Amino acid sequence: CRVLMVAYRKAPEHPFPTAAEDAIAAFEYVMENADGMNVDPERVLVAGDSAGGGLSAVICQAMKAGGKPMPFAQVLIYPWVEALADTESYREHEKGYPLDKAMMEWFGGHYLTKAEDAEDYRVSPLRNDDLSGLPRALVYTAGFDPLRAEGEAYAEKLKAAGVEVEYRCFDELSHSFTALGGVVPAAMKAVLVVAEDVKRVVANGTS
Repeated sequence: CRVLMVAYRKAPEHPFPTAAEDAIAAFEYVMENADGMNVDPERVLVAGDSAGGGLSAVICQAMKAGGKPMPFAQVLIYPWVEALADTESYREHEKGYPLDKAMMEWFGGHYLTKAEDAEDYRVSPLRNDDLSGLPRALVYTAGFDPLRAEGEAYAEKLKAAGVEVEYRCFDELSHSFTALGGVVPAAMKAVLVVAEDVKRVVANGTS
């Protein structure tokens, strides 16, 4: 497969909604230039972890809202889908590692410019009340992660809206496990599970 890594602009120099706009623009560029990039527009997936997972969800919602072609599937790895969450996993891992509540508040404080931003689906896709018709989703969370509960909640909300969803929680792992495969055997195993899931979904063809 061909992979496009998107270097979206980041806060504090580029606050909300810049990251979302960059992610959406990148997807639209691929779809508009699929032939020249040797890409099948019917098989374009969006994927990301943490903030990138949230942006992948945002792309799907934005394309639906605009009546434009959506991704074939969305792969959301411990996604950030709620700007100002107050969940059980935030309380359990308030001082966790490598991500804790204070860090998330720091990130949010630099990205958001006003309280109302948190209501926008482009930073809180979980708050969108209509998730029907979105692409199939592979959603992954980690047991030791403040974002675990919101990732699971998003998977459940997608299911309730009739979206095809596969959800896995890697209970023994932490946030950022995708970067730890070289030193943590369980993390490498999880990454390979994700890869096999993606391979199977693509092989099964379009919806």
